[in-house]
Amino acid sequence: MSKTSKKPTTPLAVIAICWALALGLGVYHGADLGEDAERKLALEETTEVRSELPKFLAWLGEKTGFSMLEEATNEPKNRLYDSGHSAGEVVATLERATEEVEPEPEIEEPATPSPLVEPKRVLIMGASSMQYELGRALERAYKEREGVEVKRFGRHSTGLARPDYFDWPAKAISLADEFQPDLVIAQYGGNDGQGLTDRSGKAVARFGTEEWEAAYRARVTEVVGAMQERGAEVVMLGMPVMRKIRFRKKIARINEVTQEAVEASDAVFIGTLPMTADKEGGYRRRAEVDGRMRIIRATDGIHMTAHGATMVSSKVIALLEARVDSTNL
Repeated sequence: MSKTSKKPTTPLAVIAICWALALGLGVYHGADLGEDAERKLALEETTEVRSELPKFLAWLGEKTGFSMLEEATNEPKNRLYDSGHSAGEVVATLERATEEVEPEPEIEEPATPSPLVEPKRVLIMGASSMQYELGRALERAYKEREGVEVKRFGRHSTGLARPDYFDWPAKAISLADEFQPDLVIAQYGGNDGQGLTDRSGKAVARFGTEEWEAAYRARVTEVVGAMQERGAEVVMLGMPVMRKIRFRKKIARINEVTQEAVEASDAVFIGTLPMTADKEGGYRRRAEVDGRMRIIRATDGIHMTAHGATMVSSKVIALLEARVDSTNL
């Protein structure tokens, strides 16, 4: 009896399978790719030729019904993000004892300390860094303090540039109204080195232009002002130094515009760049944390590791307690 032998998969078959998978994924995300292409065209960030493929994928997704499939599969995820138990949000409440005590004679009470130094309710919010390591490190540090309640909300791939994708001013107001913080620590910018849109997705300004800077400055001011109107002190953290030179330059400008807006609003800006750069201002992968040399940056050259986040959060809190400017670090 002869054994039936399987024919080995040829390289051409592998390539064909990969192309089929790529085409399927492209059609699945066609609607998003098409919208993004239209936005970039309006902002002059791409050309007609380059936009033809995403437009074709959007058309194919609509004709085949794949775009409806994406909406259906995204619905459970969106409900999770928008619920009070989203992956990016942690609510930590320290219960206070309610023992009855004998009334003490009235004495003159000292002035209430600033929430920048001794907060009672801390709201931590922002993009992926606040959703993950940096937000977690700040949360742990404040939770260790007696009588401090902490709420943290982060959403990856978000910022102030695309309110059509995620409306941060509206979300910040919702969080503050619900939690009523006396201190808000926020960070945006890592995903904002792109053209700005309005809430409907219409192009507003191309990155690097004076129009972009003015519009972005207004968006930072909007978030800061909304928190201040609700009685909170606001601390805005700048982004750290980035590994890729081109991205580093973008982030440096975003930091500058953010700092201008924050300080003009009488809020506090703390730059994390001097905490994470080397002596020449370049990218630094390792630093001393808790007496040992540690890797402080993630492999993507953008985010912090747990050790890096611990280092940055401790310096941020120390600066707030000392009430000094980050340039003195």
